[in-house]
Parts: sequence; structure tokens; C-alpha cells
Amino acid sequence: MSRNTLQISRAIEKSKSNVTILFTDIVNSTQFWDKYGDTAGRLMLDRHNTLLFPVVKAFRGTLIKTIGDSIMASFKYPEDGVNAAIAMQQQLRAARREKKDFNVHIRIGVHTGKALVEANDVFGDTVNVAARVESAAGTDEILVSQDTALRLKRRKSEFGLHSRRHFVPKGKRKKQIVWECSWQSLENRTGVVRPPRLIPPNRRQRVELAVYLLGAMLSIYFIYDQYIRYLVRDMESLAAYRFFSHTGIAIGAMIGLTLLLSAAFRFGKKIARPPVLLFRLLKGGTFFGLLFFPAVFLFQFLDLAQNPWWNEPLHRAQHQLVEIVSDNASVHQKPSRNSRVLDEAQKNDVFILKRTAKTKNYRWHLVTLGDRHPTRGFIAEQLPPKVGVPALIQAERVAFTIRYYHLYAFVLGLLGWFFGVFTFRLKPL
Repeated sequence: MSRNTLQISRAIEKSKSNVTILFTDIVNSTQFWDKYGDTAGRLMLDRHNTLLFPVVKAFRGTLIKTIGDSIMASFKYPEDGVNAAIAMQQQLRAARREKKDFNVHIRIGVHTGKALVEANDVFGDTVNVAARVESAAGTDEILVSQDTALRLKRRKSEFGLHSRRHFVPKGKRKKQIVWECSWQSLENRTGVVRPPRLIPPNRRQRVELAVYLLGAMLSIYFIYDQYIRYLVRDMESLAAYRFFSHTGIAIGAMIGLTLLLSAAFRFGKKIARPPVLLFRLLKGGTFFGLLFFPAVFLFQFLDLAQNPWWNEPLHRAQHQLVEIVSDNASVHQKPSRNSRVLDEAQKNDVFILKRTAKTKNYRWHLVTLGDRHPTRGFIAEQLPPKVGVPALIQAERVAFTIRYYHLYAFVLGLLGWFFGVFTFRLKPL
């Protein structure tokens, strides 16, 4: 044996540990697929997986893999494996009672022994024996191997293990002793199992939806930051609502919305179907941004000499606006630093400009403060430099204009929105 082979063998031996393996199999699934077709069969399997995957997690198990219509899971402790098997049968029984058209029955086998436990899989004869134990079970049965039962010690009655039987596993010579589990007479074990949530259980789709949520939020933010806050502030009737002018508040609101949605997704009650319309809108918002903002950026730098209408204004602000570009810009009663401070304007606040006034060291903007009293105040455009302190620009005038190329970019974004909305598909588990 070479040195490398010896090192690999030692590493494999070190990965061995006691583990409880659980196998499930849907009874008569082949006949179901043959009778009802692929779509109905996949929907049935998705419902089966949605009900049983949370059971594995609830009892501290690891879902190793699905093999066709079978589940393979591992557990550190045999008690967890047997409890999970009982909860699976009880979960399916409750689902059959709730929906008459759902008629899925499974058989389960549980076996404990030493196996090679790696990151995402389990190997060894223990896995093979667990599969053979499952194949020996009948409809709605749970069979527990003798090795698992011995580790439960004198608690067999707690797990409903009531009678033994023998069988010879395929490929083996010795008889295997298994215990039947009368799970029907046991107390409900499904109380710790979380019901299906708003978010689809498919892992890849959860990541996909997280990307769509982020993309839609970024699209909303940039539309707000580049357009809405100027359009709204241009209307004097809404000038008092600083929510429309303060970007920080908008960001906070979006973070709050995210937390609210996360809480709803995590603690929401059991529902019949996920909010697919919401997921469609999120994907649409993401694709809108993917087309709209690059298009605006590109159109700004196109050679428009042959198409002057491309850059023609579509909408001009009725008023000249002033945007605050630094934090805590004081709003004074008069164009003087010594006059009373009426308010503190924050970065990204936008005000309607009434007129400008120039004093010895400052240029002042007289702005509308909305329905507050007094309704107007002066903001210095720039604070002059001091020793060791550079000049600070506080406010800039804005001539807000929407041009035709913004409209064309919006149409492209709208096409992306429709594409996102109508191409979203809920993926089965």
C-alpha cells in the first residue's frame, strides 16, 4: 500500500462515527405517475417534500439526498431518527385528512451504526442496511432495526416498538431483526415541526427571491432619488412633508419594509399558497432597474447631434430648486449668520428657491419651508474657509428636467418589468 493510499485510508477511518440513517419511500408512486402524468406526479412529490423536509430539520437531522421519491436523512441520536419517522407518518396522516385528494402513503426504515460521515453525504454498510430495512416495511409502516432499538434501551414503549420480526436483507446472509413501530397510537410528535412558510422552501429560489427583493428595492430607491423627490418637492402643496426630500428616511423606510417582510416570512401562519404575485412584482422591479438605469447612463453619452429631439426636455420643474449637499445646514430667519436659526436642513433635503441674496461673505438662498412658521428661511450656499478648515458647500441650485431619452429608457425598463412579471415560476421542492 502506497503512502498516499495509507494516508487516505486513515482519513477515511477518522470520518467514521455512529449515525442513525432514515429512509422513506412513497408507496405505489410509479403507478401514480403512470396514471396521472408527469405534472401531477411532480406536484405530488413537491407536496410530499414540503411536508417532510421540515420534519427532518425539526428533529435535528440532516437531509442527505432525495432519490426519486425517497428521502435519505441522518441523525446524530437514534431517538431523533425514530421521532422523525413517527412525525413523518403523523404529518402525512394529517395532510390526508385535511385534503381528500392527497393520498400519499410512505414506508420508513431506520437503522443505526458506524458510517463514513462527510460534508454532504454518508457512506458505508449502515446506509445499505437502512435502505434494506425500509424496503421490508409495508404501507404506512415504520421498521426500526435491532441496532437502533438496542440504543433506545428500555424506552421501546415510548417509541411504540411492540413486536419483532426477521428478514434477510438483499445481498446479506444473516437475518436482520427489526421492530415494528405502532406510531398510530403515540402522542402527536408534529408540534415542533414548523408549518410551510410564505417563502418557497426551494433553497435556490430563496436566494433568487432575495436577489429580486434587493434589486426591486434598489430600483425604487434610485427612481425616488433621481426623480420622485424633485417632482414632489416641486409641488408647493407637498413642500411641508420632509419625507419626500430626505433620502435617509426613505432608506430607513425600505429597511423597515425588509424587516417587516422578513418577519412575515418567518412567523407567518400556514397558508395554502405563497404570495406569487409579490414575487412576480419583485422580479419585475429587478428587471426594470437592469434595463432602465444602464439605458439612462448610455443615452446621456450618445452622440445626439443628428437627433436633437433626443435631448429635448419632456418636463421642466415649475420652480428652481435648492438641494442640501452637506449635513446640518442651518436655516436662518434673515440672510445673516447672527440671525435666529429656524431649522436644520439635512443632506439631500430639497426646497423651492424663491430668490437669492448676497452679503459680504455669503450667497443666501431664500427657500420655502412649507406650512411651518415662519414659512421661509435663508440657507447659506457656502461657508467660507477658516484656518485649517476648507470651504464647505452647503447647498446647490437644481434645474430639474426630464428629457425624452429618460422616457425611452423608461419604456425599456417597462418592457423589462413585464418580462420579469410574466417569466417568474414557482419552483417545486
